[in-house]
Amino acid sequence: MPSVKFPPGRVVVNTARTGRYNEFWYCVERLLVPEGTTKDVIYGINNARQLNIAIRRMPAEAQWLFILDDDHVFSADILIRLLRHNVDIACAMYLQRGEPFDPLIYSGRDDGFKRLGWGPIHTLGRGLIPVEGTGNGGMLLSRRVLAAVGDPWFEVGKTQTDLGGKDLWFSHKAKLKGFTTYGDTETRMGHITHCAVWPEVDADGNWTVQLRTPDDLPEQEDDWAVLNCEQDRKAGESQMLAETYSTMHNPEAFAEYLSSLKNGHAFAERGE
Repeated sequence: MPSVKFPPGRVVVNTARTGRYNEFWYCVERLLVPEGTTKDVIYGINNARQLNIAIRRMPAEAQWLFILDDDHVFSADILIRLLRHNVDIACAMYLQRGEPFDPLIYSGRDDGFKRLGWGPIHTLGRGLIPVEGTGNGGMLLSRRVLAAVGDPWFEVGKTQTDLGGKDLWFSHKAKLKGFTTYGDTETRMGHITHCAVWPEVDADGNWTVQLRTPDDLPEQEDDWAVLNCEQDRKAGESQMLAETYSTMHNPEAFAEYLSSLKNGHAFAERGE
């Protein structure tokens, strides 16, 4: 990892014992880091516990922690871009791995965290924006906020008993200590997903190509829609996402919804 001028810190790679994507490791090797920065690769399936272990064994000289999940790709300067903001919690912008590919940026409501979706993102502007929570991949945390939140930093089952939510709960605890979570819409990551290339025929009878994720398989579409809708409702997440899945059973309503979403009007029409 090449070095640049900033305080040293710790890059934590949170991964399973079986590697998934060579592209991710290629990005890690190219990552620009401040001089004196060290890397900690921690293996397992208990992500919250792994991150807590990594924080406990941070070197004393490390002034920040940068978390990387092994299903992302990113530019070599991603960490430097976040460090330049000089805030305690900053996260690169990335999307869900499956439909509807919403940004993993959340607002806070009385009944839980709400994934913002594309509608509000259009109105928030560009650059560094205050949010209630983000995913923890590409998240930069200062030692100051880690000290304030305290051990255990990451916990599961807090936002919903049968879901993880460790990243959102961390931001919630940090907020109670007076810290703000920021998302950087100008610093972005790719979220690697499984995809198949399908030969298809369009409405005019011409051959075309479609890229489909597992959520897209025709024989699974309805089952996935119901499953994801129920999961998101249980998690207290975006009503917009739940409405998206419910309208999938009505093609005309779904087409109208997508049109309004592209124009940034979906939330305004719902009074959000």
